[in-house]
Amino acid sequence: MNKGVPILGQAGLWMVLNFSDAGLSLMAAGGGAIEVNPVVQVFDMSSWEFTAYKLAMAVIAVVLLSHAGKMHLLRGLNIGMGCVCLWNGLMILLSRLL
Repeated sequence: MNKGVPILGQAGLWMVLNFSDAGLSLMAAGGGAIEVNPVVQVFDMSSWEFTAYKLAMAVIAVVLLSHAGKMHLLRGLNIGMGCVCLWNGLMILLSRLL
């Protein structure tokens, strides 16, 4: 059995974290940062297209994990994406303070 946050909660958290990452990435790009995602670098995406792309990839990841019976992996993915969001947020904050 899954201990901690139920699978549906993990999937919801995954979506929220990816949406947050998209917003933080757009904020950072507005300050001169460069997105390291190679797909985003190749295609000239608007803010709306970038956010839609990020959320579509998050949904696809959940669907693939569900289909493969590996939804338990979302916990680790959420921890990793949470760290990415914290790092990006901290870098944005520091860039505005310095």
